[in-house]
Amino acid sequence: MDYPSVAGLRDRLFWFDHNEYESQSNPTNTNQTSHSNFFEVQIVTSLVSHLIRQGNYQGEDIVVLTPYVRQLHEIRNLFAATAEIFTKISDRDMTELDKEGLLDSNVASQSSRKGNLRQAIRVATVDNFQGEEGNIIIISLVRNNADNNCGFLRTKNRINVLLSRAKHGMFIIGNSKTSRHISMWDQVLHILERKKKIGSSLSLCCPQHPETHIQVATPEDFQRKAPEGGCSRQCNFRRECGHACTYKCHTQERCASMPCMAPCPRRHKNCDHDCPKTCGLPCGNCKKPVKEVQLKCGHTQDEVLCFRTLDLNSVNCTAKVEVQGPCGHTFTVKCGTGSANTDYECGVRCGAILACGHECRSRCAVCRIQQNDGNLFVEHVKSNVLRNAANHALRVVRIARMGANIKAFAKWHVPFLVTFYPAAAAARNPFRVVISVQQSAARLDLLEYKTYSQIDLADDLCVFLKCGHIITVESMDGLMELSSYYELNADGRITGLRLPGPEPLSVKSKGCPQCRGSIRNITRYNRVEKRALLDEATKKFIVWSNAEFVPLTAMLKQQEEKLRDAEDIVMSTIRAVASPTPILIFTGGRDQQINTVRRLTGLSHRLGEFLRLRSQIQHFLQKVEPNEQPFARVRAMAEKSAREFGHTSSFNFDMSVLQTRASLWTSALLLRCDYDILSDILNVFQKHKPREEKLHPWLKAELSLDFSKNRHDCLHFAQEALQ
Repeated sequence: MDYPSVAGLRDRLFWFDHNEYESQSNPTNTNQTSHSNFFEVQIVTSLVSHLIRQGNYQGEDIVVLTPYVRQLHEIRNLFAATAEIFTKISDRDMTELDKEGLLDSNVASQSSRKGNLRQAIRVATVDNFQGEEGNIIIISLVRNNADNNCGFLRTKNRINVLLSRAKHGMFIIGNSKTSRHISMWDQVLHILERKKKIGSSLSLCCPQHPETHIQVATPEDFQRKAPEGGCSRQCNFRRECGHACTYKCHTQERCASMPCMAPCPRRHKNCDHDCPKTCGLPCGNCKKPVKEVQLKCGHTQDEVLCFRTLDLNSVNCTAKVEVQGPCGHTFTVKCGTGSANTDYECGVRCGAILACGHECRSRCAVCRIQQNDGNLFVEHVKSNVLRNAANHALRVVRIARMGANIKAFAKWHVPFLVTFYPAAAAARNPFRVVISVQQSAARLDLLEYKTYSQIDLADDLCVFLKCGHIITVESMDGLMELSSYYELNADGRITGLRLPGPEPLSVKSKGCPQCRGSIRNITRYNRVEKRALLDEATKKFIVWSNAEFVPLTAMLKQQEEKLRDAEDIVMSTIRAVASPTPILIFTGGRDQQINTVRRLTGLSHRLGEFLRLRSQIQHFLQKVEPNEQPFARVRAMAEKSAREFGHTSSFNFDMSVLQTRASLWTSALLLRCDYDILSDILNVFQKHKPREEKLHPWLKAELSLDFSKNRHDCLHFAQEALQ
């Protein structure tokens, strides 16, 4: 039976062989049994995109199979990020995703919005695809590791299901070495090798230029050599408009759906101006600017879009003109608003003298309302008396919050404002709460339990809190323990700072004694509140640093155990790129020594994870340095502010508030990590096999070691720990 060829590819059956390792499992999840390989995810996505661009396949014609649900999750996510691919997953696979905690509702909803099920690419695990078939099957084997462990696909029934699902074409993506030790896989590989259907690159076929040979070995090759599903040559297909297609080569069906990017040859009908757009876009209105256009109002507009000149009534003149409103005020408006228009609001200040003798500061449009008969109705009480009374009350509260003497304000000014407007009931409303509080029996003094009526405001200052409660300054000072922060005289006035302050991490944020409302707007207690905030931030810093440090310790321990169990000294699969080194030098600081290790060839599998972990530890160490802590940051801001104002006096700072434990622990962890890496390099250098020297010349170089700075770092760490 003759099967149809696969559009866009030269082979209907091919094993794409690669050497990219599978992704490392999460060291904190000991129950993880699923695996993924991101390189294969990228190859699968690029291959599916290439097939879809041929225009010969619906989504239901292509099926992607993989043995692992985690790989299915990664493929699904990358498909969701690609505008032209969306997925269809069976209920059984959705259940497996949910069990692994990989079910992402956002990806699912995004996929469902892109199109119908007929256009969806089926992505499935091998176990949940039994009994089904597909025209084109793309298989991601996932596994590639130093142990040659092929995982689930070692059993014959799974291999049989995997290789018997395709009707027209099958493409396997995986590492052949990992599977070859399995008998059935070995037979499959021998057949493919005999028919030359296995290799490290795929052969693509351009539908327009089949003579062009295209070999792709990486995801980037698809974008570079076949960006539109054809080849890298220009399409040059003659469109209906007469222009040649300027896109990269693609199918004729795809060409018809892509707009022509050649300059538009058409002219606008009404003005004969050239269209500035591309040929594939509608011309629309001519938007070429026309200079110095005379409008019907008599003004000249500097610049008007061409299509608007056809109807000058649609052009709003921006020239400024003076008009007189029905209120009698003269003000400036844009000519396009219309001098005869009476719907505008007069923005001039009213200026009328109120009953209290003050000038009305509202806009004229607020006080003078034009009625239906054309007459103006003037009313200042509603719009001004209420607001002025409220402003006066706010002024009283603000002054009271600053701790000033409020006798002249609270006892005289507020009642005066309320009684000054006896005819305006609305003007009294804002003060009903204030009056009721002042005349109530609420206790304002927490020391002598005095009520408001028993307090003389001339002698006992009060604090008006944002929440509306009132309390005496003496009671509030005691509640906030102000004497622990300032030197106070007999009258309770602040005369200086008290040093040292409270013990570190002992201050808690306080608020209104009645409702626990915030008092951060009271300037008198700013220092107390800010110290509480700093203590709280430091506590959060301690909790966060511990939570970050513990996984790093566990990961380092795991890497140490992995290093002890390693059998191969050097990964010989990595080709050497450096010339023979006569002397291998390990001198300078630890960072310089580790950089020397990074440049050595053949160690990526043995020490790659270790070196990445070291970078994580080093990055975490920078975050927990004493200078990065809340107290140290505030100190730096204070010193900067002092310098900007020209102060040169020294800034006293209690270093005991800084938490150095996390920094010391992380420094010790980094020392331990560097010791492990350097020790392993020396071990490799001593125990390597002679055949490995051909691939990695540094193994036969002469060693030059100077660990004096390492010793200095250890001694410095010991001194800091003792302090």
